[in-house]
Amino acid sequence: MTTPLDNLNDALHELIQTVRMLEANDDSLEQAGATLRALNSSLSEQCFDGMTCALGLDIGDVDFNLDTQDLVKLSPYSPITGRLNPISPRVKLQVNDDGSVTGTATFPPAFCGPPDSVHGGMVAAIFDELLSMANIANYGLGGMTANLAIRYRKPTPLNDDIELFAEVRGTDGRKATVYGELRHQGEVTASAEALFVIPAGFEKTDR
Repeated sequence: MTTPLDNLNDALHELIQTVRMLEANDDSLEQAGATLRALNSSLSEQCFDGMTCALGLDIGDVDFNLDTQDLVKLSPYSPITGRLNPISPRVKLQVNDDGSVTGTATFPPAFCGPPDSVHGGMVAAIFDELLSMANIANYGLGGMTANLAIRYRKPTPLNDDIELFAEVRGTDGRKATVYGELRHQGEVTASAEALFVIPAGFEKTDR
């Protein structure tokens, strides 16, 4: 079910992309800026004043026995996968029977680095979250990123479907090695390997 907050974030997401590509006269820009400042002033009076957390959980009573089949919903405020974060590129992820994670993403111009290509820093951020999601799918907890090594093979294009893939390649106690790829039309544009450390006290869960 789509909520008013969902609709607001979707509208802001669309606005960010529009502003990124905007060509308008000064009068239009001044009017739009004034309108947005007035809206922000009104909404800022209703902001939450407390701990910021990417997970959509009560931080005081965290339950890590989560439904790992719906990975995107686990972090609604994430700048990468969060539906309730207007800057996110609206990534879609699913868990497969073998524990791997696959999905798609389309990066709009707001994420541009090289011409018509995704910024390398955004590619790194995608991998950090994607590979962590593979840990969640297998452990129920993403773990802390200890190391992230990326190989940029070719530019990852904007405005087209990018395939996402990640799988846990090995474990050693609380450590997990995870591998992932971004693919465009079947070709790998970037690959990554990360080492995650699972916090003490959390054991591998059965899927």
